[in-house]
Amino acid sequence: MTPQNPTILLPSSREHWIDISRFLAACLIVCVHAPAFSFASLFQLPVFNGRVAFFLILAGYFMGRNNSWNKAFKRGYTLLIPFLFWNIVISFLHPGIMNMGLPEYLCNLAGFRSLFTPDFIPLSINGLTGEPFSPPTWFLRDIILCSLISPILLKLKYPVFVLILICFSTDWLQYPVPANKITLAPSTVSLFSLGLFLSSIKLAEVKHVYKNSFTPLVLLAVGTGFLLSITNYLSVCQNNPEWNMHKILASYGVWNISWPAVHLNSLCPVFGALLLMALGIWLEKKIPVARKLSNYAPACFLIFVLHYPLIMLIPSHIWKQSFFAPFVLIPAIIFLIVAFYLFLRKFFPACLPYVANDRITHVPKKN
Repeated sequence: MTPQNPTILLPSSREHWIDISRFLAACLIVCVHAPAFSFASLFQLPVFNGRVAFFLILAGYFMGRNNSWNKAFKRGYTLLIPFLFWNIVISFLHPGIMNMGLPEYLCNLAGFRSLFTPDFIPLSINGLTGEPFSPPTWFLRDIILCSLISPILLKLKYPVFVLILICFSTDWLQYPVPANKITLAPSTVSLFSLGLFLSSIKLAEVKHVYKNSFTPLVLLAVGTGFLLSITNYLSVCQNNPEWNMHKILASYGVWNISWPAVHLNSLCPVFGALLLMALGIWLEKKIPVARKLSNYAPACFLIFVLHYPLIMLIPSHIWKQSFFAPFVLIPAIIFLIVAFYLFLRKFFPACLPYVANDRITHVPKKN
């Protein structure tokens, strides 16, 4: 009897720098959701603000390559399955689940809110709206919807291009309600569409430009962004005298200066996303060991959906007990999620497309 061909995994043809950038962006998403605002504020401005924009642009970029209705629907449902799976699982941790009716549960499961504008609610159930049971997954919901309509966005190229210009050069569509409170907010659609339009540029060309022209600018931008983030942290800390860090810094006369808060503008997410790409390229070039981070990029989806419930399981006083507590807890949470992904990959690889959005190609090994 001829033995069956064993199953092996195809090596990934993805660029290392993309996966490095993906993992860094996922880690920033975890950092910004830390309950200790004294820590989270460090990751708000403006260098780090491209964390969600990066994934929206990247999703649009890969959807724009050989786009078709078949590809759009396939991408939509392959992302929808793990999105719904984990939000159903996490829903049992919701404190009000026992008192939640079916319409309200479905609204929260789908994460449905107003559409495009804060006041337009065409598809609500009994006037209800909701957010995903794992709230940070709102942008995954929007990536699903943007993927489904991507052929239309490409067809309406010029109107969509005008939308992008309006979103990132004016405040006309910058609502007082954050983008995560609106389904398909204009800024979200614009970021995804920007990726669609950039899909004609090959990744090798992007890498070539960054490697030869942007290294000094990357270092300057990182340094400037970090200083602005520190300034913002000091501004927030100055207005919260009950914080332990406020008392510590007061003894050094830090509050003799009035620290200004640095506010974001509409271009910061785009700038931050481009910077994350540059950081991935720079790390791959200058620090070869950073390539190992690309091995953990497939765990990004699990990081998106699982970090928030894990954060919420830790009592808030532990987060706020010390300024340095998040520097221990955040890496621990990321480590646990990555370890869970590696466990699934080793023992249950067939389930990865359905729980981790990790589509692995299996091929028979040649004799």
